[in-house]
Amino acid sequence: MSSCAEKNARYRERYPDRAKAAQKAWRAKNPDKVKARNDYYNRKRTKEEHSQYMREWRKRQPDLAKNTDLKKRFGITLGQYQEKLEAQGGVCAACGSKPGKRSLAVDHDHSTGMIRDLLCDSCNTSLGLLVESKARLLALIEYLDKWGAQDE
Repeated sequence: MSSCAEKNARYRERYPDRAKAAQKAWRAKNPDKVKARNDYYNRKRTKEEHSQYMREWRKRQPDLAKNTDLKKRFGITLGQYQEKLEAQGGVCAACGSKPGKRSLAVDHDHSTGMIRDLLCDSCNTSLGLLVESKARLLALIEYLDKWGAQDE
């Protein structure tokens, strides 16, 4: 069973012109409600009030917040992130571990911006600290071998 919001969204997708016309008619019929809503959302807020509002909004709309962040930072949607996560079997592309409290990070080439895979926090942080250098990674492996470090 679909919610009203889902039905309304499907209607807007199927009939965008009708939906816009209905919205325009509603706004013309209810100018006081439109003004009250605009006044509320456009009122001057202190930085702390705005931060509090955004924290509450993120709690109410976690998927929308995640989608917004992914688009802004990496140019991908939440759907594309989930497709990549599913293709990786829900685990880190490097070490194969499942995500902990935080979701897997989007790994990307900092020079080109190209999205690579999804990594756990440990692998993503390690890669960043190594400045994505194979030479540094190999040097660290040699160092661990020198001191007899064991593989897991």
